[in-house]
Amino acid sequence: QDHDDDNNDNDNDIVVLSDTPLDPDRLKCLLSLHAAADRDASGTVTGTELASSLRSSWCGIKDDDTADRLEDWARGALPEPADPARFCKICAGAPGFVWEVLEDVCLL
Repeated sequence: QDHDDDNNDNDNDIVVLSDTPLDPDRLKCLLSLHAAADRDASGTVTGTELASSLRSSWCGIKDDDTADRLEDWARGALPEPADPARFCKICAGAPGFVWEVLEDVCLL
């Protein structure tokens, strides 16, 4: 029975992610980014963790102003820890300048 419960949980995660308005490449990018930013292996990521991960890579960040705007967005959009499904849903609505950085990071 525990095995069935595990399958149901995984199915729910897939359903939640399939409802996220992203093409498969962007979804894969965000899931990879979530995993990379989850340095404490808690299964969740905060805006501060995301901002730190992106700033350390400097990919797609053209200058300090862009880095500051990105950090402000990340902390505002993710004030509480987010699991992968919530993270993807929030990032799906990110402004263009955020996606420019995210897409550069995902090309690595």
